[in-house]
Amino acid sequence: MRVSRAQKDRIRRFYRDVLGGEVMREGDQKDDFRLGGDFYIAFMYEDEGVLDEDGFGKSIYLELKTDEPEAMRERIVAFGVTVLDVPDPHLYFQAPGGQVFRLVGVGEDLSTYEGTEHGEQFVGRAFDARSLLEQRLFAWSASCLPAPDRFRPGRAWPPRCRRSRA
Repeated sequence: MRVSRAQKDRIRRFYRDVLGGEVMREGDQKDDFRLGGDFYIAFMYEDEGVLDEDGFGKSIYLELKTDEPEAMRERIVAFGVTVLDVPDPHLYFQAPGGQVFRLVGVGEDLSTYEGTEHGEQFVGRAFDARSLLEQRLFAWSASCLPAPDRFRPGRAWPPRCRRSRA
């Protein structure tokens, strides 16, 4: 993620000291951190052209899992992050550099907060990217229009649908 160069020391302290991340690569232009066993986050330090903290608040939220959510909450808040007011009992916060996180416990049942009204009922199902109108027109044309090899010049176009309507 592209962040302000002025945030470099604070980002390093937070991701290394508070979250316990491992610094995989540290440089003047870019730092790479590993959190847990398999999550990597990179920060590219720039002087201009980066999102401000309000811009990050409108971007993607990441979930941060820990075995000790209350202890981690205390460490995060004590560091001085921006705590976000979200109608959910979990800690939502904006880390140095602007990234927004939700802190949850490992193995926590989150189904209360992530009900089917959020779209989980569609997981694993293919989506039809066409609009409802396109879907209906396609269904109509498939049942009403002649096959391309049966169309002859001089006939009215489009032909009338002769199927019975139920």
